[in-house]
Amino acid sequence: MRKPTGNMISSVLKRPTALFANVSAIEQRNIRLLYMEIIFASVLGAAMSFNSAFAIRLGASKEVIALLSSLPPLLFALTSVPFARFIQRRADRKRWLVGSLWTTRLGYIVVALIPLIAPVNPGVWLVVWLIVLNLPSSLFTSGWQALLGDLVSEQRRAFVLSRRSIFWSIGGVVVAAVAGFWLDRMPFPHNYQAMYLVAFLFAIGSTLSVQSLTVPPPLGAPSVTGVPAATETASRAARNTTTTRMSVPIRRFLFNQGVYAFGLTLPSGLFSIFYIEVLGATDGWLGLNNAAAPLGVIFGYLVWERLTRRRGFIWGLKRAMLLTWFFPVALALFPDLTIILFMNFLVNLAHPGVDLSAFNTMLKLAPPESRTVYMGWYNTVLNAAYFLGPLVGVWVANLAGIPAAMLASGALRFLGGLLQTVNRVDVQEAGDSPTPA
Repeated sequence: MRKPTGNMISSVLKRPTALFANVSAIEQRNIRLLYMEIIFASVLGAAMSFNSAFAIRLGASKEVIALLSSLPPLLFALTSVPFARFIQRRADRKRWLVGSLWTTRLGYIVVALIPLIAPVNPGVWLVVWLIVLNLPSSLFTSGWQALLGDLVSEQRRAFVLSRRSIFWSIGGVVVAAVAGFWLDRMPFPHNYQAMYLVAFLFAIGSTLSVQSLTVPPPLGAPSVTGVPAATETASRAARNTTTTRMSVPIRRFLFNQGVYAFGLTLPSGLFSIFYIEVLGATDGWLGLNNAAAPLGVIFGYLVWERLTRRRGFIWGLKRAMLLTWFFPVALALFPDLTIILFMNFLVNLAHPGVDLSAFNTMLKLAPPESRTVYMGWYNTVLNAAYFLGPLVGVWVANLAGIPAAMLASGALRFLGGLLQTVNRVDVQEAGDSPTPA
């Protein structure tokens, strides 16, 4: 009899033979580097999940924590399109992406030193610095998402992206659990400082992996194989980003995603406060909770990658978005730490269906020659919702209590899911004939 752990690892690593039958050596190498990158990055990602808790324990108020949830998305919303246009015009986009990534990761050394650098109001200064770090992060994200579409061909893109997310989640499960155990048993704030410094060291491996990628040249320039990537007409279209216009399907899709994202993030500034100040959660419990989420994501991606490959991404969106509303409702109706752990695992079985389907749908809707700018619009809409959501959530919580904000979040998530059917977007899936938008 095989061991369950071996079965899970084998399932994660197993890849459909047909999808990888004709992978070029360059693409195969890039895929390996993408896997290495996300494994190293998952350590820093798990440490970042404790950012709000660190700020709260340094004395940050509920309003300041709400700013930590809302201002970074505002910065992303304001900078995504300008940064995307900037990156799309750069022949050396890799240099800009790697530079912005190094800047962001080095910033976490400062995060570890905040209690020493700012002994007065350290919680406020931590939040300010974390918000500032979103500027280089926005520049990286604006080019990275479109670059993923260029590094991996369409037929194997969903598989590779789902595996990256699974590796990220496995790292999150392990590191979050170990970090929670560490934080509970070591004196504050040295426990948090050590955690961030170790996470930074692992993040160096992630950055070096990105630096090693073979990045295709801009449209119209010779590709890595020596064959022109596109005609001069397409090249001019790619650079003339000021004339990029959104089609009706893209406008519908962005509206649907904006409503859902608003509901998704409505209580995001309240979760840590609810867990710590209302329910009395310890750092150890926060570590278990931070591990329960990626554990659900691992199994969620294994399921949704196969489902969307067979049924399509729009099919996945219509169903996955109707499966996440129960989590904030459960928090409002059953405020128990044990129940929350279980519910957090369950809702993260559904989130991969939304994330995988939405990202790949946007890549399909966006013309390749202007993909960076279209992804910039995608990030702008989502982050505008992420900015407004936490602010409205705190306002509702102050007016009617945290449970009311949780219930409002559940209603808006459900509405966003319904819009995928009411305000329909049709996308030509693999093997399908074109359908009208």
